Amino acid sequence: MKYIFIITVLAYLLVFTGCGEDPSGPGKDPTASVLEVEFTGEMNCNSRNRVSLQMTRQNSDVLEQESCLELQGTCLVTANWSICPDTDFISYVLYRSTSPDISEHPDEAQILCFYTDIDQHTFVDDSLNWETHYYYVLRTANEAGNYAWSNEANLTTPSEGNPPTPSVLSVVFLDKAGNDHTRNESEYMTERLAAFQSGRGTCQTAATWTRCPDDYFGSYTLYRSFSPHISEDTTYAVNLGNFTTPEDTIFTDTGVTWETTYYYALCTRNTGSGAAWSNEYGLTTPDQSEIDVTEPSSSTIWEVGQSNTLVEWVGGGAQVKLEVWYAGEYVTDFSGWMSNTGSYTRSAPIPTAWGIGQYFRIRVVDSGTPPGDGLSKEFQIYDDIEVTQPNLETMWAWEQEDVTVEWNEPYSDSVYISVYKGGSCIGTFSDWVPNTGSYTRDVPIPSSWGTGDDYTVKVEGSLGSTGFSDVFSIWAMSIIEPDSSTLWIHYQTDTQILWVSGPGSNVRMEVWQGDMKVDDFCGWTPDDGEYTRTEAIPEIWGTGNDFQLKMIDDLDNVAWSSEFNVLEPWPDSVVTTVAVGGNPISICTLPSGEYLYVANGDYHSVSVIRTSDNTVIATVAVGQYPYGICSLPSGEYVYVTSRLNSSVYVIRTSDNTVVATVGVGDNPFGICSHPSGESVYVTNFAGHTVSVIRTSDNTVVSTVEVGGTPNRICSLPSGEYVYLANSNVPVIRTLDNTVVATVDVGGSWGICSLPSGEYVYVTSLSNNTVSVIRTANNTIVSTVDVGNNPYDICSLPSGEYMYVTNFAANTVSVIRTACNTVVSTMEVGTNPNGICSLPSGEYVYVTNSVDNTVSVIH
Repeated sequence: MKYIFIITVLAYLLVFTGCGEDPSGPGKDPTASVLEVEFTGEMNCNSRNRVSLQMTRQNSDVLEQESCLELQGTCLVTANWSICPDTDFISYVLYRSTSPDISEHPDEAQILCFYTDIDQHTFVDDSLNWETHYYYVLRTANEAGNYAWSNEANLTTPSEGNPPTPSVLSVVFLDKAGNDHTRNESEYMTERLAAFQSGRGTCQTAATWTRCPDDYFGSYTLYRSFSPHISEDTTYAVNLGNFTTPEDTIFTDTGVTWETTYYYALCTRNTGSGAAWSNEYGLTTPDQSEIDVTEPSSSTIWEVGQSNTLVEWVGGGAQVKLEVWYAGEYVTDFSGWMSNTGSYTRSAPIPTAWGIGQYFRIRVVDSGTPPGDGLSKEFQIYDDIEVTQPNLETMWAWEQEDVTVEWNEPYSDSVYISVYKGGSCIGTFSDWVPNTGSYTRDVPIPSSWGTGDDYTVKVEGSLGSTGFSDVFSIWAMSIIEPDSSTLWIHYQTDTQILWVSGPGSNVRMEVWQGDMKVDDFCGWTPDDGEYTRTEAIPEIWGTGNDFQLKMIDDLDNVAWSSEFNVLEPWPDSVVTTVAVGGNPISICTLPSGEYLYVANGDYHSVSVIRTSDNTVIATVAVGQYPYGICSLPSGEYVYVTSRLNSSVYVIRTSDNTVVATVGVGDNPFGICSHPSGESVYVTNFAGHTVSVIRTSDNTVVSTVEVGGTPNRICSLPSGEYVYLANSNVPVIRTLDNTVVATVDVGGSWGICSLPSGEYVYVTSLSNNTVSVIRTANNTIVSTVDVGNNPYDICSLPSGEYMYVTNFAANTVSVIRTACNTVVSTMEVGTNPNGICSLPSGEYVYVTNSVDNTVSVIH
């Protein structure tokens, strides 16, 4: 088989070399691939399975031992290259040589593989020698007989038996907090005091080793034993784990016990068959003579001058004494030697000489040999800070700047200032600032702090001292209306402002959008809490949901309203109705907006309305019970479904004549055109399918199984996907007419995409809601409550509003898409069904199925 492959490759190569050394044909050279090669040789132990790439077991479990020196390796190199993007691709050929410049002398190199599959871009080379330098290059050929060479990649395989660089191993004892205590008696107490945790300690060690610097690192294996010379015999050693990345250089051993001697050694392996041992490290764990100090705790606060301070502990010998420590340094004795009763109350006051701060501890030490001891949690000793400003007469205001706090604190380097209301912290006045005795805030007082006469300021020193100011007041104007639910519309008059009056006599107001002033809302007016602007909202203000009113009084106090909306007006009132055929169901507009086409279910016809004067100018007979209707993007043809005829009728709009009838599935309902105009998609309600009609010859070219009872249907503006209303919402990829997703909305009826294609809106007839689907991941991002039995839905061309017909409520709901909120509801005819907007967005048309009319909304 190998020879057949080589003969095939040679024959193939002759095709390209038969016309000379540099063959070429018509067209361009293929795109050259980018080649990468990597040594991927595996390491095996005792000729069995590959050594685990994860730490195999924790601590005390004894594993089957493996000798570091009984390893065998496989010399492997993996080649990967980028896939050729050309449509006329024909083959890849991978060459290898021990000499460079293969593309200049390919006949001197070895052919490793010959692939005709464009997606085949990996080859594992297992015919290599150890400690050898190799060169690789890939040739890509196309159908024209041209070829291109990749870059030339190269590497050197490692030595098979050379050992890796050994690591240097170190092991230390850890206390309960994971701190290093090697039992060096001269340093032990200082280290222990720095991070001691109350309660009995946990016996554990930490092993660390230097990183292996070798390119062909394989793994580390850490061993522990009661006996030395682990590297000579691992039979009685515990395998603490295997580590497969060179950065794994630390291990915490929780399987050790007190007052025991242990030995540790580390074996480093490479990806060949080499191994090397570290030094062997031995240590003895300490004894467990500790005292548990329970009081003072981490929440304890002592004050300079305080008497009757309590210390409590558990354990220890017959005699104990108590000491005061700060930040790891001995301060003084808290008590002399006394009987161990587990509790002691000091009657003498805390002296100023101890200092203040949050890193104090009490050490309890007994008279044992060796002495047992224990440390409390860190606690605070502080002296009160005197806050002199603000005081009882102070009044702050919203948006006020340059507010000052003053205090007296001789100890700390820095202070933190916060604001309290009614005893609860409500905000930061300043982060840590130098302890200068005074700080002026240049950020305005925020409205979120509220108003009242129960405010205090807390000053906290870096050493733990604190102090509160006197109680003072914060007051301000506040704007009640407009608020976050307010909607102002261009050309609207009589817009009202409501506010809570401040200390001033007069106010003026400005309109802001974001951080830019837009216009003056009004000049100076009395500060009586209410003002109505009679002038219309001008169009030059623009639109958005980030408008605010700024109010300034004659004392320069400022108040801001919540952000609110300023919008363009939208069609929101019925201006006329147009009589059409019986039971009008669906409606569509031509792209020009000159004409509307209405499917009359009971009259088996389509009414044509001229939009310039809302007059029916033609009636086109179609099949029984026409239901869905749509126009091609060109406007040349209108397609309408006939439910009882199981067919689609094609109307030529130039003369309103039926020019074709296309048989589709059972009981066709909804219909939409692909944005290209090349196809039309039809839902078959009783057939549980979607028919795809090619418009060039009006032939059904595909039928997609969707299940359920598919109703209305829409295409994304990009044309990549079609969404249809069903018991759920199936998503059809138009490239191959395959259902690629299903969105559960709990039953759906009408469906429409935003012009941007980012969202699809679906009505739920039984839930009286509209679900909003994000098309990027087909998830429901919002649900909007509308009227009873929402049927159909359409978008304005701007995408700012969706209009929904509420069949049982005889209304149309208007949804603002920026916030998915119903902003308007208007009454139309009885049982409104279909709906569409003119391309200009100026008018919306609604079919009223009982009244046999079309409502025109302006």
